[in-house]
Amino acid sequence: MGILIGTMFVGKVDSLGEESIQTKFLVLGLPLLALESIYVTAEVGKGVRGFPLRHLHGRSVAAAYMRWWGWMLGVIGVLLGYVLQRDADVDPTVPWILSFALLFVGLHSTFRFGHLAPADRARRAILKSVTGVGAPAMFVPGVLQEQTRKALHAAWEKARPGIRWEEAAAAPGPFDPLLLCLAEYEFKTDLSRRMVASARDVSVKGWGY
Repeated sequence: MGILIGTMFVGKVDSLGEESIQTKFLVLGLPLLALESIYVTAEVGKGVRGFPLRHLHGRSVAAAYMRWWGWMLGVIGVLLGYVLQRDADVDPTVPWILSFALLFVGLHSTFRFGHLAPADRARRAILKSVTGVGAPAMFVPGVLQEQTRKALHAAWEKARPGIRWEEAAAAPGPFDPLLLCLAEYEFKTDLSRRMVASARDVSVKGWGY
């Protein structure tokens, strides 16, 4: 099997069903240079479908490096430690410690790092159920962002004519997913997070969390 050369999407984090955040890397055997981060809406064959983020996503980039380089350098370290322990004049303790630390980094980043917290998973599940995309509004491209915002306001006006959504959000009452989406697309993220937190014991099964 030859050395992989080219570009590929790695560093998957914040997965929600088919959706996730991944980063396109220049690869020479291992990921070397991060080129762009993508909010993935679906994986198609060996590629992805979605929209680019405005900036590199730090956790996705970190996940790619830790997963690939952590495992590779950790395995090399273990092999080096095994070779050195056979030489009576060389102390293999440091290589062993470093190699197991790197393996732990690879293990942690593969199975623990980059998962959505329960509250964020709930918020994104609700966004997806209403708008069709679980991405936070800040990740959505400008044109689609504005179209979605207008559609949410139109839906609110149709459902609750004459009532300002901000007043409804501040008033006590049953949880309304449309209000959360309006708060998100008006960039009142703190409000949308509070709404999720206060609704965690209300109709949980209906929103996939």
